[in-house]
Amino acid sequence: MKTLEFWDLVHLLRRAALTAAQRRARSAPEREAAQFAYLLERLPIGFAPGESLAGDFGCEFLGVEELEEFTGQSAECQAPVAPDTPPQADPFALLDQHFNCRAGYTLAHTCADYQTVIERGLAGLLEDVGDRLARATGEQADTLRGRATALGAVARWAMRYAVLAREAAAHA
Repeated sequence: MKTLEFWDLVHLLRRAALTAAQRRARSAPEREAAQFAYLLERLPIGFAPGESLAGDFGCEFLGVEELEEFTGQSAECQAPVAPDTPPQADPFALLDQHFNCRAGYTLAHTCADYQTVIERGLAGLLEDVGDRLARATGEQADTLRGRATALGAVARWAMRYAVLAREAAAHA
């Protein structure tokens, strides 16, 4: 019986997201966003034991039939397991431990403008992208289309958790 670990599931979903022709026909930002959206639409979600608020995701929330569909054979899910020995601390782990920051040292890492997300929601960010896209061309337009796809996927993913929470509340 094959075991399926979380990252195996992610790689399976990414590969299944687009055909070779679709990959060739799209720009890199649009291709990556389409794969991201596909993954978020299919990533199993649920509540871990004792959890009542945020929810979780991973292959442990797949049923046997779904696991077999992903792997093409009889399978069981392998929950993430902590290593036997702790890994050596690296600069990124120290940033996370001491500053609750999982970012790097470079300017290459950017985050969402959380103030805008809180004040206007993902719909506000999508509106901004739409406004900019109306004036964009070339690679900038490709990037903005990819951003719109990714933001829409995050909004739909959040809605999946909202539905899950409502169902859990109805059965509580």
